[in-house]
Amino acid sequence: VLPKPFLRALRRWADEAQLRDRGGLRGVFARYDKAGDGSLDARKLRKLVAKAVDDVDDDAVDALLALLDTDGDGRVSYAEFAAFVGGPAREPAGLDDLRTSLRRQLRKKRRGGR
Repeated sequence: VLPKPFLRALRRWADEAQLRDRGGLRGVFARYDKAGDGSLDARKLRKLVAKAVDDVDDDAVDALLALLDTDGDGRVSYAEFAAFVGGPAREPAGLDDLRTSLRRQLRKKRRGGR
């Protein structure tokens, strides 16, 4: 079982990363899907998670893979990843409000405000 702070940090990173990336969430995912096959194995997923969360161990990545891999193929597809972070594959209620809030926070941060 993954701790909630770990999951929140990963989702927060993905939200901020997709706001910065011109390709949105798909662009963020594509950076780690070097083969272009539309999925991430445990090694690729570990690289992505290492950008988002400090001190990631193999057990955490394995647990995350098990959580995200809803079809059981041992890989995380873009749709599975997007469903987890609330990207275009599935738009959860309130996501627009969250995106708006994150954009405001990022703009403030860039201007030096808190």
